[in-house]
Amino acid sequence: MENHDTSTINSSARYCLAKPGDKVRITKTHRAGIHQYAACEGDTFIITKVVDGQIPYGRWLQPSGMLAVRELKLDPNCCTLLTPEECEAPAATPEPTTLRSVTIDVSDPEAAHKAVDDACAEYQASQTSRWSTAETCSAKLSARKMMATLCEQGVSMVWFIESDPDLRHVCLECYNGTPNTWAKSHGYSTNYVQITFNDNVDFDEWIGRYACLCALTGEPVADIVMRNIKIDT
Repeated sequence: MENHDTSTINSSARYCLAKPGDKVRITKTHRAGIHQYAACEGDTFIITKVVDGQIPYGRWLQPSGMLAVRELKLDPNCCTLLTPEECEAPAATPEPTTLRSVTIDVSDPEAAHKAVDDACAEYQASQTSRWSTAETCSAKLSARKMMATLCEQGVSMVWFIESDPDLRHVCLECYNGTPNTWAKSHGYSTNYVQITFNDNVDFDEWIGRYACLCALTGEPVADIVMRNIKIDT
């Protein structure tokens, strides 16, 4: 890895220091757009591209060591390049990898395959981020309040919940019934919102409902949620 100046990227002469593959640390929390999660102070991002030689885009390097699915446009005035030493040093002591021994009966191929599949499923589950009880309860409470408001306004709501591993999304349609029950007829910007969960996060119906309703009503989505979903309207 090349040795870079670790000064904050805060002048046009130093924008070129950030290039794809570099690691930067966020020095000030900022948000790029309504459908983007925030880049929070202290977070580490991997630069994926630099537009016009000045504006860096990156993916959040999560504490688990996994990269966020979506890119985020970063404020070059709020990024500091990490030194090679900082890049090589782990942010936290990783948990040792545990290899699970699986006993199989070769005379029973079906049972042997099931034992291996179960072991793989257990490993995949251990790599998935899970929502805390507090996060789920908070999302459910907020969602119920927003739904109550929409009901009082006479806005129609039709939900589609897809927890299948290949889909993992929550959809809200507000254009069923007569036009005066549509969300747009009540001043909202859209009649449709779909929330898709990232692959490395657990599916939760109420988290999805909460994010859909926030996107519909213009309420800000909690950063911890925005980091783990994709919003389509």
